[in-house]
Amino acid sequence: TFSSNIYRVQQIIDLAIKYNRRVAVVGRSMINNIDAGMKIGLFKFDKSVFIDIEKIRPVNDKLIDYVCNEAEKQYVLSDKKEKGKAGVYQRFFEVWTAKEAFFKKQDGAEKSVRAIDTLSLQKSVYITEDFLITVLEEGAR
Repeated sequence: TFSSNIYRVQQIIDLAIKYNRRVAVVGRSMINNIDAGMKIGLFKFDKSVFIDIEKIRPVNDKLIDYVCNEAEKQYVLSDKKEKGKAGVYQRFFEVWTAKEAFFKKQDGAEKSVRAIDTLSLQKSVYITEDFLITVLEEGAR
């Protein structure tokens, strides 16, 4: 598969660096193979070349409407006046990562993305300078 062709992956990343671009990696195999290659020294580049796939698409009203139910939408937009775009992004990704964690935990349950009320889920949100991680508590439904 493409994800296991380390040489091709290196070429793409080298080109991204050459042309001052960032790389978004999608897919478990691709992520695992790049991570393994970095750990054993096959790749010679800094992790700063990567960008989270979710940061590529701008968070706008249309995306918020598609992903969030009404209560979540109010929560996401409530920080807009005080913190501006950064507040909206942070709250949106709190909601988004909780929905993503819910789907992964439920193995692709048939609920629609808006049907999941992340504000009522038992969860922990961890925020660092570079990452926002949401962990669902056991039994979260």
